[in-house]
Amino acid sequence: MEDNYYLRTSLYDEVKDNAEHLKKFANLLAKSPPKSELEYNKPTIEKYIWQTMQYSPTTLETPSEFLTEIRRFYSKSQFIIDAAISRKMSAKHASELLNEEVDIINNKTLPNLKSSALKLQNELNKNGIQISSLKEN
Repeated sequence: MEDNYYLRTSLYDEVKDNAEHLKKFANLLAKSPPKSELEYNKPTIEKYIWQTMQYSPTTLETPSEFLTEIRRFYSKSQFIIDAAISRKMSAKHASELLNEEVDIINNKTLPNLKSSALKLQNELNKNGIQISSLKEN
C-alpha cells in the first residue's frame, strides 16, 4: 500500500504538470500561429512515471479507471498536437479539443486520483505507517 501511495502521488504530479503544459499550448493554438511557432513550442508530454510504472509490481493496485483515463489523455493529447502541427486539424479546433481533454483530467481524474492517494495515506496512518514526503529506508 505504501509503495502504491507513492506511485499514485508521483503519477498525480506528472499528469498535473503535463496538463499545465498542454493548457498553455492550447492557448497558443487558439491564436492560430504559424506552423513554425507551433513546432517550436510543441509540448513534450513527460511520461517518466507513466513508463516506469510498467516495472512496478504495485501498478495494477492502482484503480484501472485512473490508468485508463490517463492513457486516453496522453493518447488523445498527442493526436491533437500532431494533427494541429501537421495542419490536418485547424489550430482553433485543436485548441478546443485539447482544452476539453485538459479540463477532464483537471476536473475529474486528478481530483479523484488525489482523493484515492489520500485514502491510502489515511489507511496507512491507521495502521501506524507514517507517510513522509520522501520514502525513508
